[in-house]
Amino acid sequence: MVGRSWVLATHRTEPFDDADQNVHFRRFALLGLLLRDRARNPNGDSFLGETADLNGKGASHFAPCPRTYEPLVENGVVYKVASNQHERAGAFRLVHDAYVDAGLIPRNVLQMRVMPQHLLPTTAVFVASNNQRVIATMTLVVDGELGLPMESVYAHEVCAMRQRSRLGEVSALASVPAATAAANLDVVVGLMRLMAQFARRHGVDHLLVAVHPRHARFYRRCFGFKPFGSEKSYPSVGNRLAVALRLDLSWPEADPPLHDKNYELFFGKQIADMHLGFSPISTAEMHFFASAVDNEPLPSGVLACA
Repeated sequence: MVGRSWVLATHRTEPFDDADQNVHFRRFALLGLLLRDRARNPNGDSFLGETADLNGKGASHFAPCPRTYEPLVENGVVYKVASNQHERAGAFRLVHDAYVDAGLIPRNVLQMRVMPQHLLPTTAVFVASNNQRVIATMTLVVDGELGLPMESVYAHEVCAMRQRSRLGEVSALASVPAATAAANLDVVVGLMRLMAQFARRHGVDHLLVAVHPRHARFYRRCFGFKPFGSEKSYPSVGNRLAVALRLDLSWPEADPPLHDKNYELFFGKQIADMHLGFSPISTAEMHFFASAVDNEPLPSGVLACA
């Protein structure tokens, strides 16, 4: 299935082959399950408490947003987990525009870049905003029903790690250029800190990311990521080269790696629980964003691990 693309809620005129037919039924069955469960749980407090993945393991969704949830504000920038359609749409538009400007994807009519995993309760979108405008975003996709986006390229590598870890992929990173490079880096690091603490709180013990080799050195030197996959062509971003990196979050609670640079950067300043809440995507948002889902290849690695 690598390299084959698919879309939720789309019209098609040519006949399906067998592989397409399976994907076609799976994607609509998934959306149907999501909507059915939301109908049974309109308050979202038990929304797909277990999402069965293709390996027979359960992927617990994130804990719902607590009543005391508040955004984190630092130096006039608001950092938070997106909790409504406006914030998610702002994030998806920023990613679309940044990727188009970089020549990674063609412009689309809806001007949003939405992955299939964005419709799942195991995906969280993080946004940094200034004056109610999204200026930076990244997405955390926790391993679940559709696997991880990078499995379309790094199927075997992810499969090997899946056997011993609960994985989360950092994807859809984009930011509005700031007045200075330092200011831009401060916002990105602030958002990464929120994402990393959110991930560990919700049981993720390894963060994965696929980045261009030119940026891999920065991720390794500044963020502490380590390589686990070689350079490969990545079809969903114009066949640009990518390198697979990982960040270990699996230390014991009583024995944190206080002297590790990445620990100090992401966990040296603890973020209060009130800033780490999560509001699952709503039924209305599922319908709204389903038509915008990109032609992303279904991760074949999930099937290979079954």
